[in-house]
Amino acid sequence: MLVQRVALHSAPSYAVVEESAIAGVLRQLSGDDLRQKLNVAFRQMERQQPALADFVSDELSEIPGAPIQAMAYFLYVMVYLSFEASCGRGLHVIGKAEIEAALSRLVLDGQMRSETCGEASFSEDAIASSQPALMRLINQELDRAAAESHDVDRLLEGLLVLVLALTESVTPTC
Repeated sequence: MLVQRVALHSAPSYAVVEESAIAGVLRQLSGDDLRQKLNVAFRQMERQQPALADFVSDELSEIPGAPIQAMAYFLYVMVYLSFEASCGRGLHVIGKAEIEAALSRLVLDGQMRSETCGEASFSEDAIASSQPALMRLINQELDRAAAESHDVDRLLEGLLVLVLALTESVTPTC
């Protein structure tokens, strides 16, 4: 049995966002006035998770082009709402330090995997094994954007940091 050095580990079961929570969020966002619903949800994020909202704003400002930026806004808010729906009371407030720690762990994991695992192992896969429903939806949207010739690498990195930071912020009271 090969033991790989990695910096990311499986999420505890209480921190996994279930398909039903995502489906509920997608129902909540469906219909008319999607932009208004996203804006209301983002304002909620600003009140409840200010550092996370700042991170999302910074990430969005780095994405060129209105179509991919709109999709990114949708995905960032959808991920946040999915964690809220799944873990509401168990989701503690994330500070800038936790976001930076998630980014550092993601970078370290990528370095460790490239040194020990070769090209067939990616940090994205580790996060997807912990948050399969969430990453399935994210990957579907990113695949659609990539098919339209949009560069989605920067967006994927930001979403991985968001998913990792939110996953790590969930407590067992969820």
